[in-house]
Amino acid sequence: MPARFHLSGLVLAVFTVAMLALFGLRPALAADAAVQPADAASAAPAQPATATEPPQEVTELMRLLADPKVKTWIEQTVAATPATVAQPAAQESPVGDLMSERLRRLRLHYLAISSAIDTWPHDIAAGLGVISSAAARVGPMLLFLIVVTPFAAGAIAEAFARLVLTRYRIDTDSIARPGSDLDRWLSVALRLMRRIGGLILFTLAGMLTFVLTDPPHVLESILSGYFGAVVVVRFTLALTEMLLSPDPAQGAARVVPVDDASALFWQRRIVVFVGWLVFGIVTIGALHTAGVPFASQQLDAYVLGLGLLAVAIEAIWRRPSRPEGSRIARRLASLLLTVAAIALWVLWVGEALQLFTTLLIVVALPFAIRIVGATVANVARKSSPDQTIPLGVTAVFIARGIRSVLIIAAIVLVARAWGIDLGDLSDSDSVLTRVVRSLMSAVVIYLGADLIWQLSKAAIDARIGGLGEIAPGGDKDELTRRQARLRTLLPILRNVLFIVVLVVAVLMELSAFGIDIAPLVAGAGVVGVAVGFGAQTLVKDIISGMFFLLDDAFRVGEYIQSGSYKGTVESFSLRSIKLRHHRGPVYTVPFGELGAVQNMSRDWVIEKLPIVVTYDTDLEKARRLIKRVGTDLAADPEIGPDLIEPPKMQGVQQFGDYGIQIRIKLVARPGGQFVARRKLLAGIKKTFDENGISFAVPRVQVAGGDTADAAVAQTALAVQQANAPAAGA
Repeated sequence: MPARFHLSGLVLAVFTVAMLALFGLRPALAADAAVQPADAASAAPAQPATATEPPQEVTELMRLLADPKVKTWIEQTVAATPATVAQPAAQESPVGDLMSERLRRLRLHYLAISSAIDTWPHDIAAGLGVISSAAARVGPMLLFLIVVTPFAAGAIAEAFARLVLTRYRIDTDSIARPGSDLDRWLSVALRLMRRIGGLILFTLAGMLTFVLTDPPHVLESILSGYFGAVVVVRFTLALTEMLLSPDPAQGAARVVPVDDASALFWQRRIVVFVGWLVFGIVTIGALHTAGVPFASQQLDAYVLGLGLLAVAIEAIWRRPSRPEGSRIARRLASLLLTVAAIALWVLWVGEALQLFTTLLIVVALPFAIRIVGATVANVARKSSPDQTIPLGVTAVFIARGIRSVLIIAAIVLVARAWGIDLGDLSDSDSVLTRVVRSLMSAVVIYLGADLIWQLSKAAIDARIGGLGEIAPGGDKDELTRRQARLRTLLPILRNVLFIVVLVVAVLMELSAFGIDIAPLVAGAGVVGVAVGFGAQTLVKDIISGMFFLLDDAFRVGEYIQSGSYKGTVESFSLRSIKLRHHRGPVYTVPFGELGAVQNMSRDWVIEKLPIVVTYDTDLEKARRLIKRVGTDLAADPEIGPDLIEPPKMQGVQQFGDYGIQIRIKLVARPGGQFVARRKLLAGIKKTFDENGISFAVPRVQVAGGDTADAAVAQTALAVQQANAPAAGA
């Protein structure tokens, strides 16, 4: 039997003994809790108060006086009587009152912390005494079982979960696989569930032991807190292992796009930071449970906060840098982040929670949005190394959705920090509430419009990317022609949709700020009419382009000719079309100037080739030879697919001055007729030469008469040349 089963059996036996012991002693614990309350104030009721340990009433009074609510009430009560006699507060400015109140609270807070430094050792010793008294009432053996039982139960549950997941394992170790965006995100979710499934059972089993055993209140509060801290740290470790994958062997499954060194660096810092934070929170809670005064609790929290500040500053200055990055920019960014971290700690110590929350969100929100966008893009493009491919609809929805959630959560946190009740904004009608309500509406409208536009754009880009490139004249069948038409219309639809979303969003934003948009809409209609009259050419171009597209006159990749303009359609906008001439130049022609369009890339092309042979040619033999050349050309793997019908001779076209003109018919697909014609003419020339058929060429024949006639003509010419000077004189 494997070793892990022996270990599981041993742990199970220890857990069973512990549970039986705890269940057997539970009545005694309950009776002890009934006789001696388990709170911090009754830790040692039978012992008299000594000079070093204050009585219960004094401890309770100190705790109440350190409570901020009680402190504020006392200050307001004491300050109420002088305020009625003194000079009216209305003479001071509201800003001055706010600053004075803030400075007064800081002064009192500083005095409370300063006084707590002197009593801190005594307060901590008293709290530890409370915990020791509770542990002494339980006994060492039972205390050991109370501490060990949750972890033992959780370990057994986690081992069982791992055994089940190992037997019924789903291969989700790699997300670098082909498939849709939804498949990749489901793979990420399955990997996460497999990593935290055992931790969930560990947590449930451990918390169940606290419910069943019912230890004393002080011990239960402290132990359950530290157990929860361990769970949080383990969850953080599992989450960072899944997202960062610091092991270089699992770099292909990494979700966050970082290198190996950065993954290991940030995983360690995140785990240390979270562990220090949660254990510090639990420690402060344990001090509160033990009855330590509030001022001493704050002092301990500030000391623990220095540890968090040290971890943050160390991570800022020792973070891995990019090789192409500038050292000056890196040091400047590190300096600014360090100043922000120190400012956060100072604001936290000074109890300026409004400014602390605002600064924290201002610093963290841009980084969070950037990391989310990069992570989503990395997961969406795992199956393709080409980073220029646009994201799919699922990836865009996840990225923009998380971005919207982060922004809305940041607004809610800032509002709560400043004491703004978002639910009461609709009932109040002050200037501040109207401004805040307008800003909230504007943010929501912007996020909604951005989400709609990004999803629409992603859907259109994905549809265009799935159509592929359409070669000039390459529409082979109905499916290809439909794809070419979609590739032509979808960019225009995307531009129109962007304009519509932008206009509607701007109008809604103006309406959210209380601006009446009815005059704007009416004025836009009047301006539109005026612009229509003043820009008739522009309107003509746009309307002509709409009708050209509705008539399906041309598509992207087709070769057209209109007047003196001809070329392949590359793209077009709302008012013009771009034509690439076969020699290279690009024509940008407004739709209004196209007129009649000759499309040379639809269905088929018929070429008529005239050939002139001599009068003594055997026409039937020439027909057979031309047919044989056409059959061989149709069988050519390069030329044949472009031929719809094999070339053939149509007969005698006419009798010329120097030969017989015959005509050959060539039916080919658009764009393929040029190469086919050249191959056909070369094949006919070679075949005719091999079979003794000659091509007719123009000739001039000069025929002469008898010698006497030539002599008479020569004599007459000489007489004419001799008489020419006399006639001139």
